[in-house]
Amino acid sequence: MSINSCRILRAGITGMLTVAMARTGLASSPVCSAARAADPPVIDGRLHDPVWQSAPVHGGFTTAGARSPRQVDDTSFRAAYDDAWLYLAFDCRNPDMKDLQPIVRRHIWKQKNPFQDESVEVFLKPETGAKIFYHFLLHFANARDQRTCSGDGHDDYLHVPWRSATQIREDGWTAEAAIPICVLAPSGSIGALGLNVVRNRRVPRIDAQHAVVDEVLESSVWTPGMKRIYGYHEPDRLAPLAGLDPGRLQVPLLARITDARALPYFLRDGQGGYALEVEIRGYNDTQGNLELLVVDRPASGEPREQVQTVPVSGKAVQRLSVEMPVHSLYGREALLHLRAPGRTEILDTFVLGELSALNVMKAYLDRNYYTTEENAVAVCQIALASALRATMTLEARGPGGEVIDRVVDPGANPRLSIPIDTLPLGANRIELALREHRGSEVFKIALTLVKREPRPGLEWKIDRARRVVLDNGRPFFPYGMIMSGVKPEDRQAFRDLAENNFNTFVVWNRTTPQGLADFQRMAAEHGLLVVSHPDECGKEIEWDCHARYEGELLEQVRRVTQGQSLNHLKAVLTLPIPIAARNAIYGEFYQKNIGRFLEGVAAVRSSADLAGFFIMDEPMPAEYFDEYKFGQDYYARIHRSDGYHPVMVNYSSFIPDGDQYVDWCDILATDPYWSPPAADNTRTTPNHVSKVCWMTNRRAMAHRQPVWQILAGPLWSGCRKRPLNDAELRCQTYLAMVHRATGIFFFAYSSVRPPNWATFRQLGAELKELAPLATGPEVALEPRYLKAMVDGNGDEPQFVEERFDPLQEQYPAVQAAILADGAGREVLLAANSRHYPVACRFEISGLASASAQLDRGKPELAGRTFTDTLEPYATRAYRIIRSETAQQAWTVYQTIRSSDLVNPETSLPAACRKDHKNMLPNPSLEEEHTATWPDYCTITPGATLQSSGALYGRKCLRLENTGPRRHEAMTMRCTPQNGTPLAHTFSAYIKGDRPGLRAWIRATRLNPEKPYGENKFVPIATSWQRYSITGVLPAKLRDDGDTLFEIRLSEPGVIWVDGLQLERGSQPTEFEE
Repeated sequence: MSINSCRILRAGITGMLTVAMARTGLASSPVCSAARAADPPVIDGRLHDPVWQSAPVHGGFTTAGARSPRQVDDTSFRAAYDDAWLYLAFDCRNPDMKDLQPIVRRHIWKQKNPFQDESVEVFLKPETGAKIFYHFLLHFANARDQRTCSGDGHDDYLHVPWRSATQIREDGWTAEAAIPICVLAPSGSIGALGLNVVRNRRVPRIDAQHAVVDEVLESSVWTPGMKRIYGYHEPDRLAPLAGLDPGRLQVPLLARITDARALPYFLRDGQGGYALEVEIRGYNDTQGNLELLVVDRPASGEPREQVQTVPVSGKAVQRLSVEMPVHSLYGREALLHLRAPGRTEILDTFVLGELSALNVMKAYLDRNYYTTEENAVAVCQIALASALRATMTLEARGPGGEVIDRVVDPGANPRLSIPIDTLPLGANRIELALREHRGSEVFKIALTLVKREPRPGLEWKIDRARRVVLDNGRPFFPYGMIMSGVKPEDRQAFRDLAENNFNTFVVWNRTTPQGLADFQRMAAEHGLLVVSHPDECGKEIEWDCHARYEGELLEQVRRVTQGQSLNHLKAVLTLPIPIAARNAIYGEFYQKNIGRFLEGVAAVRSSADLAGFFIMDEPMPAEYFDEYKFGQDYYARIHRSDGYHPVMVNYSSFIPDGDQYVDWCDILATDPYWSPPAADNTRTTPNHVSKVCWMTNRRAMAHRQPVWQILAGPLWSGCRKRPLNDAELRCQTYLAMVHRATGIFFFAYSSVRPPNWATFRQLGAELKELAPLATGPEVALEPRYLKAMVDGNGDEPQFVEERFDPLQEQYPAVQAAILADGAGREVLLAANSRHYPVACRFEISGLASASAQLDRGKPELAGRTFTDTLEPYATRAYRIIRSETAQQAWTVYQTIRSSDLVNPETSLPAACRKDHKNMLPNPSLEEEHTATWPDYCTITPGATLQSSGALYGRKCLRLENTGPRRHEAMTMRCTPQNGTPLAHTFSAYIKGDRPGLRAWIRATRLNPEKPYGENKFVPIATSWQRYSITGVLPAKLRDDGDTLFEIRLSEPGVIWVDGLQLERGSQPTEFEE
């Protein structure tokens, strides 16, 4: 996938800024002169080579993005060449280098925001008549990036080897780069070459204690007059590179390391080691030999190197194996370099980041803390061959180094017992050591065992072996609701949960520490448990950060800081300021409120109905600001305050890479919201739930966390056409459990309508039966999936392999898992993720019987198989009995009629009938794919689609406001696409149940300069009358779901709505169906 670097947000710069050179009288475009190198420079980052002493020095950079550009003298560069390479040398001065740590490290292929660090950028354009030019980026820590750019804002990664090196000094840094000329001259002739150089300088702000409190990125450009500093992609404004005359162009031997993987440790003739399988691909048609240098850097001990000659023949792929002897089995890093024989410069580098095959041992304790248990259990996984394990002993050592348990000749999954009674309260260091029988230690890992005072009735722990939450020793499966907008005094909301088989809810409304305690009281009254949300206790602050800004930037900061909550303040990511400055704004609110958050924790921690805490919803990745650092601090403070209840963190579908995003929670959650109807995009199907839950489960394995899922229920902001219907609600729930979710919540109470409660009630009853199995021991064996497509009922199915591979967006229609309760009971859970029926045959080794567990489906048993047909989005739970207890293989055969593949339900692009006078997509409310909910509409709980009394067609919408709610409303989405701003009229037929009722009509994008768009209150007659508003709709509206047409009833009474119309012009015309 290509990256549009023109649109990458640089710290401190937003939008398209103009450098007004003409107004300031700064110099016109310069010319770069390149020197011919009699001898090639050594690319080591030091500018000591003879060619650099004679090459012209180019400086005079101009600041970019400033209202008054100025020349700066902190950057200079030189250029040289020979018949094969273009050489560049840079001298970058920065007196603050001692205060800078690299933001970007190593090679940064396709990193989202590679421009935020201290760096130089080089733009090169051959004079070929094409718009293509080249963009090279080099950071002061020698991380680099290279791309081809088209000049129209699009670019692609450039798979070309080039050489670079940097040297850091106290007052700056120097760098050298060598770019093969053949890349710039693919036709064999270099011709004229355009060049520009950009310097990105990090300028920290240091306080009186010499700490970095803020930072800006100051960019300067060598070629003045560059207008688009959102990437500086203006090939027509590059300066000429003069003197470049390579004569007979030589093509150097170029190659890249395209892949490498490590194999597990081996023992051969008494020597341990590991092997690397490496793939090298030539870049051009040149032939010759290169050297592969492998550097092994163990965590303990000296690095070792291995060199192997690699023959390169054109663009062919070379695969080779390199064995690396080792002295220890501790953690390590492996670097692979390509270089020319006899030279030290590196042509290509590959950092082997995936070294899981060399993890000698993983281990964890079976609880996150202990109180009255007799023993803790250390669960281990040893990734060594059996021959190696047979030479070793595994020991557990207490805080004093004493051996407290031992296993001789351990298997692959040994367990060690650690007595609890002799350990002191608090954190205890437990060491697990592998040693040879003769006594030499080969590997050691440390675990932290936390022992706490017993608190009967308040001990909520994590069973790390099963990865489930324990409610005072009992496995707990929450079935809950996010209580958006609900206050403690809203008793009906809690009754709704209790009467519909929910057992838990999450607080989701601004409150106080006492308010959190009131939620606990309401939970106790209704037999519910609470996941409390101390973030909601935040209060407004006086902002010190406002004094640091002025002008338009101050106004932007003020707008962002109006949302005074941790969740709303994530909007700091939109500010055109450095990450450190965003951290400072977010951190000011956090630091001024953390005491209040902890007051909330203290207010509820002794409640018997408290299940845990929820903090910092949907944290942002560090490319925007360092929210995870605040999360790590918050998590530690909660455990110091309480320590007996788990902390949950929820991400929005995808979790950023890095352990720092998951090491500050006990429960890992995601919210895999999706939007029907089903189309080609995974996110229009329940497979998005499968994908996200599977990925979350993988991330949770490292810390042995339970996975909870927050599902759309039934509506979220991304639903463009309609909410989830009953079958889809059920399907996503079962898919989450198939993929190892041990807790289910729905977002949110505010979107639940009366017809939904029956579905939730039935689901709750089923989950009560399934909970002991969903929280049972993990059944590791995954099914094999086979699929056959047939044209008719009599066709013989021809089955082919079908993989479940979310990374490749591959999903079997029916997905299944076997759950076990640990007491001998097993259930096969299955869900059809598609809009068409699937005939299934389940083949299970040792199967003795299969029956419908929850009165759904009719399994027909035949030997070790049974069959059933799953209708669209169907769910099943089959009680199975197997005659053998060992893990056995099982297969799911799926037969699908090709005629069923086309989904009869479609969705209008932009929810607009562009070829109709009336552009609204469902104007008489006849389309209804979710019961009582008209398509393309959002309605509140007091709105009902009724099949009588309609003015047009059979249906109309009834809105009843009974008083307690603030309002009842219906909203229709539609985003017309016009080339120019045009007048439009929105109209609807409305009647009321009594004289004097008023309704509010608005259109958010008509006259958008108004705070709510065009709107007005209208008195409603008791018979059908037409009401309208008119305004100008802007051109080229973005289809973001925010072009809304709303009718709202804010006072007690009933209104009916029908015959909605959006048309061009300033007057409503005859209604068009």
